[in-house]
Amino acid sequence: GGDDGGRGDGGGRGGGDGGGEVADRAALLAERAAGSVRGGVVGRASADPSGFDEESMLKGIARAYNCAQYKSARSESGKVMICKEGEADSMHYVDPSSGTVYAVEHVARTATQEEVDASHLLRLETERKAIEAKLKAYVASRKGNEAEVDFGVYSTADDALAVVIRGERVNLRNYWSGNWISVWRLALSPDGAASVDGSLKIRAHYFEDGNVQLQTTKAHPATPLSPPLADALVSHIEAAESELQTGLEDMYANMTDETFKAMRRVMPITRTKMKWNINEIALNRNLRK
Repeated sequence: GGDDGGRGDGGGRGGGDGGGEVADRAALLAERAAGSVRGGVVGRASADPSGFDEESMLKGIARAYNCAQYKSARSESGKVMICKEGEADSMHYVDPSSGTVYAVEHVARTATQEEVDASHLLRLETERKAIEAKLKAYVASRKGNEAEVDFGVYSTADDALAVVIRGERVNLRNYWSGNWISVWRLALSPDGAASVDGSLKIRAHYFEDGNVQLQTTKAHPATPLSPPLADALVSHIEAAESELQTGLEDMYANMTDETFKAMRRVMPITRTKMKWNINEIALNRNLRK
């Protein structure tokens, strides 16, 4: 897999001030892991845990990565998304569609069903289930043939609803991977009013003979919604995601004429402007031969 720029050790092992150094190193690695690309810090740590002072350090780093990247843990009966929105505690996560709680081993990303109280994540069931049904249809219509897509609708401590959509495509054989994370919060008022805010995060990583990444985040401020809430919320999410996708496509379409030219100096050292006509360049090359 790809590399995200080194181990991120934050210092050597041993010596120094013992516990303080270990704590600082763990905090640094957890921060690096949260933004690590697939196969980065966490991948190397899992393959060679000997470089870590304590097993708890490795588990903490894996948990930070899994929650930040909304990874999934698999069990014999299915899988569960690892995210703060669905976290009963640091080791237990709920699958909102079934109400099942799983104990998660963060390093191996395996899950085992357990009886743990997660009722605080499953309130507002009428609204939650209506949104979940609409969201399921929307995600199915957008899912690519090779993409791994997960979603969940959770209740929050302040009686709001959190919606998470995560998609990922990985092609390590051809040195690329990418993910899409869409997180939304639906605030509900006693008088029936509702509003939604959220953010979209995209990461693309290409690492053949180098390390090239695209990271894009777009925040959406609170917007009021009208009933029926499930339809209005999913329509809002679809419009926001489509807008970002269209914006990226336009950016790439204009990249040659705008972005790449802007990266070059107006006049090269020869004081002769760059020729952007590919046919003229090919003709000059042939004449030199």
